[in-house]
Amino acid sequence: MFLFALTKKKLMKTLFYRVKMLPKYKFIELQIIYELVFSFAILLNFDFNRTQGHIFIIDVDLFNLFKFHLYKTEKNDHAGLTFHFKILCIEFIFQKKDTRHWDFDKDYWESSLSIVKNN
Repeated sequence: MFLFALTKKKLMKTLFYRVKMLPKYKFIELQIIYELVFSFAILLNFDFNRTQGHIFIIDVDLFNLFKFHLYKTEKNDHAGLTFHFKILCIEFIFQKKDTRHWDFDKDYWESSLSIVKNN
């Protein structure tokens, strides 16, 4: 990972936001954000890290003008796929996640309706 940063000053506005529930405790979320950020930062992270359920696939941030984040989580609260893409001031965020929480002690999903074993 490489990181160089000075300061940031943010102005952010949500342009579009939708959530749709799917069968079997899943949901998808789409968000479009206008974000004006002053930053002198470069972040390059290509890590396949399995600590605490995160599996990062790619993480790139160039001066906050171009961002690309793609990662997946497993055995974690609201585990699933997250994709961020930003060019200039517009950021697109897509997520397909689980609505349940993970019980770390028992190693399975919890649900408000029932407890479901992870296969």
